[in-house]
Amino acid sequence: MLSFEEITEVIQAAVELGITRVRVTGGEPLVRMLAAIPKLRDLALTTNGVLLARNASALAEAGLKRINISLDTLRRIAPSASPASVRLRTCWRASVVEG
Repeated sequence: MLSFEEITEVIQAAVELGITRVRVTGGEPLVRMLAAIPKLRDLALTTNGVLLARNASALAEAGLKRINISLDTLRRIAPSASPASVRLRTCWRASVVEG
């Protein structure tokens, strides 16, 4: 697996070859590193939302324009809320209510 620094180097090389749009799957901290790359105009993130509430403001300030939230299921699997439904409420709160 590549480190954040190695991924940043690969994306930087791609940008130098003319790539201007990048989608990252997971890695909210990585997005902040990639946002610092000049000429990278469109940075998107696909996430499970676990760190989104804590990082939403910083990600927006870093230049993140689009987020896809991937949920495993919204169906309750036990009397308590499933992890996915908890993430959905957390993500909704972070992006709509607080954002």
